Amino acid sequence: MKNYISLILMFVLVANGDQEKWSVRTTRDGLYSYNNCVNKLNIPADDVLKIEKISDPLNRQILECVYNDLGFYTEGIGFRVDRIVQQFGGGPVMENVVTMCIPIGSSDPVADQIIVVEECFRMEKVGGYQE
Repeated sequence: MKNYISLILMFVLVANGDQEKWSVRTTRDGLYSYNNCVNKLNIPADDVLKIEKISDPLNRQILECVYNDLGFYTEGIGFRVDRIVQQFGGGPVMENVVTMCIPIGSSDPVADQIIVVEECFRMEKVGGYQE
């Protein structure tokens, strides 16, 4: 019983610790992450400048890296809805938008899922989303 309680306590501490480590990202954090991912993926600056569509293969690689780096997507967990909602202002309307945009149970590659999310967010924003 003592081991069981210790295990539960450890799980709670780890889960809470993970939550506390993450914080809302600034524009500077986003730019740093983007540049870091471009460098990590060895993508030449000229190629980055040629990206025209969100679904461009290079952009897909960069977005997957950025989502992971900023903590919006975690391998084994998937999309971190709580973090995405918090990042973009919180509230029930934003939570509904995020939940609607996340592809639940998809077996598509992560980059494909991220493109779906990004396109959905853009449609919602352009469509007059306001909280």
